[in-house]
Amino acid sequence: MKPGEKGYITVAYNPDNRPGNFNKKVNVHTNIRKNPYILNIKGKVIPTPNKLRSKIGPLRMDKKYVNFNNLLDTEVQTDSLIVENTTKESVQIELSSPKPYFQTEIKPEILAPGERGMIYITYFGTKREEYGKLVDRLDIKYTLNNKEMKGSFNIAANLKEDFEKLGDDFVENPPVISFDKTIIEFGELMIGETREVSFEFKNHGKYDLFIRSVKATYGATILSYSDKVIHGDTGTIVVSAEGTIPTNNFQKNITVICNDPNNSIIQLRIRGKVVKQ
Repeated sequence: MKPGEKGYITVAYNPDNRPGNFNKKVNVHTNIRKNPYILNIKGKVIPTPNKLRSKIGPLRMDKKYVNFNNLLDTEVQTDSLIVENTTKESVQIELSSPKPYFQTEIKPEILAPGERGMIYITYFGTKREEYGKLVDRLDIKYTLNNKEMKGSFNIAANLKEDFEKLGDDFVENPPVISFDKTIIEFGELMIGETREVSFEFKNHGKYDLFIRSVKATYGATILSYSDKVIHGDTGTIVVSAEGTIPTNNFQKNITVICNDPNNSIIQLRIRGKVVKQ
């Protein structure tokens, strides 16, 4: 712009799928000052009533993440999603063959233009053989103008063991797990070096102790673990970690799930420092 001339800057904000307050900054760089001018736009997006905000291609859904939260291994629960056809053509919907612990139903399977339907998902905790926080992906296929397309949504649950089903004697005299240590210090770990450590535990209870699940965060690997420990015996969990990127300190977490009703989830940790050779 010439001296004394006026100009303007036009800024647009896309409110789609962004309900609530917003505060955005716009940096304007010029040749007359080192630091940019900072402009702010503020406002509030008012949600459209009954609008479905999640998208899978031309389909809109009220959510793409179905969370059953805490689910006992003796329970069966059902949840649902709303799905809408936003096109001007009829759309046929189907779900991929689900796992044996899921049962699904779509009503109706063919959506007319603008029509809404329901997807029902039944989760059989009774058929799931894993415990802890679990996430599955369910694929959805739809046919539009004789062309097949795909998308997906997630199903989550925190599967827990129902100890009451095992009877009063088990509840009163359960397996009891104890670790000699829950934190192991690695010290210094060279880049590229892999080191193994073992966590030892003992069953102080009357009934057999079963380790249902052992999972580690990124950077640690579960090599082996004792999945059954009888009364008075000990077991081990063997974990390895590899030095990758130099860092001041690192910590890897290991989550152990067992059938001790009073201590069913145990957090173990390995800590150390990755250094260059």
